[in-house]
Amino acid sequence: NVDISGVGLNSLPYTIEMWINPDGSQANNTGLFYNRPGNIGVQYTSGWQGSGKLRFMTSTGGDTYGGNSLTPVVNPGQWHHVAAVLTDSTRTLYLDGQPYTEKVTAGTFTADDYSSGTTYLGWDSDANGRAFKGMIEGVRVWDMYKDSATLADNKYTVLDGDEDGLVACWNFNLTSPTVAVDLTSNGYHGAITGGEYAITFYPADASLSSLEVTIGALDPLFHS
Repeated sequence: NVDISGVGLNSLPYTIEMWINPDGSQANNTGLFYNRPGNIGVQYTSGWQGSGKLRFMTSTGGDTYGGNSLTPVVNPGQWHHVAAVLTDSTRTLYLDGQPYTEKVTAGTFTADDYSSGTTYLGWDSDANGRAFKGMIEGVRVWDMYKDSATLADNKYTVLDGDEDGLVACWNFNLTSPTVAVDLTSNGYHGAITGGEYAITFYPADASLSSLEVTIGALDPLFHS
């Protein structure tokens, strides 16, 4: 896991996005981007919601356990783009570009505060068994609303770290054994526990030909 506690995300709207490639089945409540004791962020569902799906937990408004924005089961062994977008009236969880949205009255959702407590990539710290097994790449945090078209148009783009609205970005290109470097000037560098880096192709657009994928740039990532 990567400890990113203190990341400065505490206003609306916001967007969290990442690439994941799960290894086999995941434990219930496995964390991807998750905060305690806030109980906020993106994680795998509890068993009573149907194992293997993703949910987006928020601190206020709507269904307590994100049940109105559950994704289908996430297939293991392949790359998936995941994005969570919260406004004051919508909670949307995207899986591979498909939105799963809960709509409520404007003002129902209020800001979540990831800057307090503990926030991890690849773990819900409430239990040791809630660690993600698989690969994580291209984690981005924005203090702005990103619509489906914008997410789709930019999900393969490699960021510089100075983009407007970008709060934090970990692309795991700098392979320190202990620190995940935040590309932004905010310096939200994450402490790595366990896991390892792997060299792989950056998550490839399925519409590209095999030749185009083969000649793509190699990009390290974090294997949780």
